[in-house]
Amino acid sequence: YIFVAGVVLGPTICSFLIAGKKDSIRLGFLMLAAGICFLSILWQVDEMVPFVGAGDDEDYFKVSLRSFNSLNDWFDLGQFKATHEQAGYPLLLSWVHQLTGDSRYHRKAVNVFFFLMLAVVWFGIGRLIGGRHLGFVSASGVLMATPLWFYWIFLFKDMVITFLQSLFILGLVQSLSLKS
Repeated sequence: YIFVAGVVLGPTICSFLIAGKKDSIRLGFLMLAAGICFLSILWQVDEMVPFVGAGDDEDYFKVSLRSFNSLNDWFDLGQFKATHEQAGYPLLLSWVHQLTGDSRYHRKAVNVFFFLMLAVVWFGIGRLIGGRHLGFVSASGVLMATPLWFYWIFLFKDMVITFLQSLFILGLVQSLSLKS
C-alpha cells in the first residue's frame, strides 16, 4: 500500500513544488484525482488483460523476476544484456520486484507514476511558454491523451522514455526563457 500511495503522492508533491503558491492546490488535486482514477483503471484492466500478447510486456515482467544478492546487482545493467538491448527498464522493474515482490500491478503502477510526472513536466513547459492557463491545458491534455494510456496499462518502456524526453524539453525551454 505504501508503494501505491507513493505512486500518487510523488507527482502530487512535485506538483506543489513546480506550480508555485497560486497553482499548487489546483495542480496537486488534479494529480491526486488522476492518480487515483488511473490506479483504479489499472487494477481492473490488469485483472482482465495481464499482458498485451504481441509485445515486450510479458518479457519485461519475466526478466524482472530476479532477486539481487549484492549491492552491485542493483546497478548492473549487464545482467539484462542477453535479453534486452536497452537494459534500464528491466532494471527499474527489478527494483520494483525487490521492494514489492512478484506483483505485476506494482510494476505497471511505476508507469502510472511516470505518466503523472509527465503531466507535471508539461505543466511546467506550458506555464513557461504561455502562462498559468497554458500550463493547466498542457497538463490536462497529457492526462486525457488516451493513446498514451496504453503505455501505462502494459509494461512498456515508452512512458519512461517520453518522461525523460519531456524533461529535456523542459530544460531547453527553461534555458531559452532565461536568455530572453
